[in-house]
Amino acid sequence: METKVAIIKDINKDIKFIEEAGAIIRDGGTVAFPTETVYGLGANALDEEAVKKAIDDTGYKVLSIETQPYEKKKFSLFGRK
Repeated sequence: METKVAIIKDINKDIKFIEEAGAIIRDGGTVAFPTETVYGLGANALDEEAVKKAIDDTGYKVLSIETQPYEKKKFSLFGRK
């Protein structure tokens, strides 16, 4: 398991990190990201193995599926393949 940390300060300059996070999710990996109160864990909800990995990573037996509009602000990504 390889973990990569990326701090996004400028969406336009750091778009490669957003694209890489998308590729990790498309490839069945998980991506952690901070929210206002806790960290979230992103995975492809349509990929059974990715969901199992997210359950293993969090320890939760039930996960919520959320979609949100993309916001332009500083955030960090932690990817796991």
